[in-house]
Amino acid sequence: MWLRKILTVGIVALLASTTLSPNLNAVADSATTFTEYDRSWLPSDINDVTTDTTRYIVDDAFVEGGLSGGGSNLSTQTKNPLPTNPNNFDQLYCASYQDKNCASLDISFFSFLPVCKAINSPECIVSLRVGPNGNDEELQFKKYLDFQGPIDLTMLGKNSWGTENLALHRINDFESDPSRDLPPGSRVSLWQSKTAPENSKSYYAIAVMKKGTASVGKKAEIESFQISVIPVIEKAADHPFAPTLVSVRDVDGHVGVGGIGGSWWSNSCLYRLYGTCYVRAEFPENIVMTLTANLSSSVTGWLHGRIGKPLIDIKSIGERTNQVTISGEPAKIPMETQDFESSSLPKDLRSDRPDWYQTNDKWLGTWNLFADGSFRLDWFEKLLPFLDNQADAATSVWSLRSVVPRDLHPCLKSSTQLMGLVTTNAMMYSGEAPKFDDGFLSYRVAGLHKGPKDEIWRGSYDLVMRSESARCLYQFSTAPVSATIQVVNSGGENQVSTTTLTEKNGWLRLGAYNFTFSSPTIKVKLTQEVQKKSTTPLGLKQTTIKCVKGKQVKSITSAKPVCPKGFKKK
Repeated sequence: MWLRKILTVGIVALLASTTLSPNLNAVADSATTFTEYDRSWLPSDINDVTTDTTRYIVDDAFVEGGLSGGGSNLSTQTKNPLPTNPNNFDQLYCASYQDKNCASLDISFFSFLPVCKAINSPECIVSLRVGPNGNDEELQFKKYLDFQGPIDLTMLGKNSWGTENLALHRINDFESDPSRDLPPGSRVSLWQSKTAPENSKSYYAIAVMKKGTASVGKKAEIESFQISVIPVIEKAADHPFAPTLVSVRDVDGHVGVGGIGGSWWSNSCLYRLYGTCYVRAEFPENIVMTLTANLSSSVTGWLHGRIGKPLIDIKSIGERTNQVTISGEPAKIPMETQDFESSSLPKDLRSDRPDWYQTNDKWLGTWNLFADGSFRLDWFEKLLPFLDNQADAATSVWSLRSVVPRDLHPCLKSSTQLMGLVTTNAMMYSGEAPKFDDGFLSYRVAGLHKGPKDEIWRGSYDLVMRSESARCLYQFSTAPVSATIQVVNSGGENQVSTTTLTEKNGWLRLGAYNFTFSSPTIKVKLTQEVQKKSTTPLGLKQTTIKCVKGKQVKSITSAKPVCPKGFKKK
């Protein structure tokens, strides 16, 4: 669960160091020169706290953290009973699927897909196109994140808090096992315009990640799937060691595998490598991203996330491989941070001083409330009456994540294919497939009424789903459909918004735009004109006659045709 309670120890604000060229008519400008993401909206000083304080930071998980440091990892489990937990397991590191630890035990994998060596290779990234809409360019792959360099061997051994670092493991690639649908393990890849200067440090980082498990002798089961494109700037940094994985034994004797020295070592770095730091940058304005990847057909169900006006295309290129192309604009999302005197909040919303922190120092507890999930959305709606009504910052994101299926209508379920995607620019959203209830497809979002520049924040919502799913829900024919889209606020009033409906290549796309917050629900109802049935009695043959009135001629067809009044049979 990406809702973490942490003791804030200081956040470093960054200063913008590059300038974005305003000339977006040249495609190259959208892939060669970026401006650094400004993190100064985040609180950086904890010394001003004069009373026990609860801090809320509301943003998207993809904004503030790199995905697992940007490298793949592989592990397995072996039973290690504890007095308090007879079903306890140890987690063991594996260098490959053939590693002795993984060869005869259940496997857990966290895998970044590599760049394709051939256009129809399975499980890989095919291409990225970037640029102003209608004038984009196919970028070129430049390099992967580099995890080479010295590792900090002084980290080995026991720590003062009772744990022991048993071993350090380099972050390495591993080959796939197609017989079990086990994906290859690679690293985040970096892409640039073909016209970028040789010394350009601006890149698009592509992360296509699969997380899952595989029981002994069985095929892989995908637990989650994520895809994102992130503009980054490469900087030299005083990082003396390469990031690694580490095997840790806790105070109860349990062994687990975790990360050391990834982005979590430095809040300013999205990816932290030996001597190098990649910081998040802003997307250029008015661009569309088009990513194509070859994915195993085990990637199924629904996706959700941050893409404006998305389009999707899927074609089979092999027995168990689909080529998936997703296109759309980066979605601009608002973010917020606010401090509260803990005693001013209801008990279920505050971060109280823990038992182990009984000192005279003031307590500052931070809730990172990431954007998606019904549980977090419910939490945010409880918090709304206490928040300022204006966001502190906004940034653009291009990302999709898999939906955890919960109580889906049978027409929206599939274990064999992707069914659709839901995207929004809302500060908070449910992170699920739309609910089908009482004839409506419903989706919940929430946010602050105003953006960081005191402007009314205008919401966007896009739903792309298979046409066959929509017709299944409503038992429609193959005839064209239409839609009624409502944006209902917390008072039950329907807000005025812009709506769209298109159907192409077996996909139905609906959009609602320009609605306002705080807690609206988007409701979609599809309709189809009822085809008129013939009233001709069975067994009677229809005939056609022509009727004239001056220069007018009408054809009348029925079992017993009669000319209208004023017309004569020709």
